Amino acid sequence: MGGSSSKEPEREKESKGEDADRLEAENDKHKGVKLTKKDREDMEKFKVNNAELEEGPISNRKCTDCLFAFVFVAAIVAMFAAAIYGWSSGKPDQLLIGWDSDQNGCGFSTATKDYPYLYWPQMPDANMIKQIEGGDYTEVTKLLNYGTCVKTCPVSSDDPVECV
Repeated sequence: MGGSSSKEPEREKESKGEDADRLEAENDKHKGVKLTKKDREDMEKFKVNNAELEEGPISNRKCTDCLFAFVFVAAIVAMFAAAIYGWSSGKPDQLLIGWDSDQNGCGFSTATKDYPYLYWPQMPDANMIKQIEGGDYTEVTKLLNYGTCVKTCPVSSDDPVECV
């Protein structure tokens, strides 16, 4: 016990020495820079001692925008409510099926039960790809007018396509 008490004052001296060295280094950084009275007041206001930093950088935190926090939580709750309502009263499986140009769900309706795949007979050409890269999707969206439901996807361009 006696040994530990003699080390404590040494640690205090070391920490005070480190603080003094740190302050001296800060003062050296500011040499040659003219500080206004307002600058000095701000520096004094924001000085922090090591005891205040023991439990983290800032111990007295609080919400600065309570109204926005309430609106944010309300938006999250509304999003979950809309998702639950859509899942319970909607048909989420329809989001995953292909729809042909006649608004038939491939493999979904009685007319297309045996035709589960969506096929586009026209591929985008080099000009359309350049338009896509430029952000123009008008020509590519016209391709959606030609989609059709098929029994099997063709392997080559010579294969016949059985469609609805």
